Amino acid sequence: MSNVTLKIILNSKPREDGEFLVMLRITYCRKHAYAGTDVYVREKLFNDKGSADKFNWIRTGHPQSGLLNSLIRARFEKAQRVIREIRESEAYFSVKDIKNRLENNAGDSFIQFIQKRIGEYVANKKLGTADCHQIALNKLLVFIAPKDDLLFGEVTTELVDGYKAFMFNDGLKASTVREYLLKLRTNLIKYISAKKLPENKNPMLGYELPKEATVQVERLTTYELERIMEVQLPRNQEEHFRNAYIAEYFLHGMRSGDLIQMRVNQLQRDHVMLEGKVSVQYRIVYAMDKTDKPKSVLVPAQIQPMLLAYADGKNPDDFLFPFLRTQDASLSEVELRKRLKGIVSYGSKVIRRVAKKAGVEKYLKLHTSRHSFANHLYEVTGDIRLVQMSLGHSTVSTTERYMSRFSQSVVDRANTIYGRIRVADGPAETILKHFSEKDEKNPFVDNSEKVSIVAV
Repeated sequence: MSNVTLKIILNSKPREDGEFLVMLRITYCRKHAYAGTDVYVREKLFNDKGSADKFNWIRTGHPQSGLLNSLIRARFEKAQRVIREIRESEAYFSVKDIKNRLENNAGDSFIQFIQKRIGEYVANKKLGTADCHQIALNKLLVFIAPKDDLLFGEVTTELVDGYKAFMFNDGLKASTVREYLLKLRTNLIKYISAKKLPENKNPMLGYELPKEATVQVERLTTYELERIMEVQLPRNQEEHFRNAYIAEYFLHGMRSGDLIQMRVNQLQRDHVMLEGKVSVQYRIVYAMDKTDKPKSVLVPAQIQPMLLAYADGKNPDDFLFPFLRTQDASLSEVELRKRLKGIVSYGSKVIRRVAKKAGVEKYLKLHTSRHSFANHLYEVTGDIRLVQMSLGHSTVSTTERYMSRFSQSVVDRANTIYGRIRVADGPAETILKHFSEKDEKNPFVDNSEKVSIVAV
């Protein structure tokens, strides 16, 4: 009987973006069939000499090589299992039977379903989401080992309980366990929707997730912000990152990645009529990198001279801030994302040094500027819809979750209603006077230590 051979190859035609689909070629009785892997890559980053022993089809020059190779490996190993199964169950079969069984079997495998979704995230350039789901899947695979697959029907409430206990025993924090279980629940919901199964087939329907401790997000007071603005710094990276931090705040909490990528031509000048006179205004016009939504922000007077100074003498296509080099404009999306991540991480360390010099003892990150802007805007206006529009959130519910982590100052304003309640002038009629005279009968007063209340 002829052997069935498997080989990982590239599709002959690229997509519009120049990337090729990585495919699995199945050969049997001198006939071929091809199955996709949901992985796309540029030709120069594909290793056509990659092997099943080394799982090295995507070259290490690709920043996501580990993730992509694991996706291809899962497809390859699935094909090997299908071939074993079909040999044991059928005396006669064709290469098309192998392909059909491979593609149909993927529907029964919950692990394969998750792998396919991760591949779709990668194909759609949602690399951060792909990374998060891959990390969660890796933890699930460790839990089910030595098995390397899991059918949907095997995912029971008992299995989820065991998975949760396994993660806690492994020393993971409640927030991390919650995040991994949320990923599992999301994939269960997507699987049920794709297979058109009843909702009650979800083993995590109504499942109680671990409680996540409320984290107080750092943000600056206006006084602290002014201290950082005014601190004297050497003309080096400290000054540049301080200026970027301040610009983020005054540009409606602009995300760091958007500010770092800002070009000179995005600083646009308008002539407007104000009080019967022609005035010049400046706007930053850009598309938010995270959502691709267009945004236009009026540049306030506080940072206008700074932005104009950065733009002076540069070409329209140059980066406004000196964090990216001219040649970085030719980076691929994956490479640029990696570069931005490094700049933001380094910039957060620098801004903490700057804050310390300004006498601000808080653990700041570049993103703290966005937090501070949102908090200050809500404190002043109490208008959650305005905060949503300024931050560029898609829904108000996103903004509400965002704001729930900040300070209590807005809620504390509820105490202002107490000023409407008049306390009687007569000494015997006040609550304090009443209890001071009756404290021997008041079970809430400790007579061992009298406390004097002094009006100031």
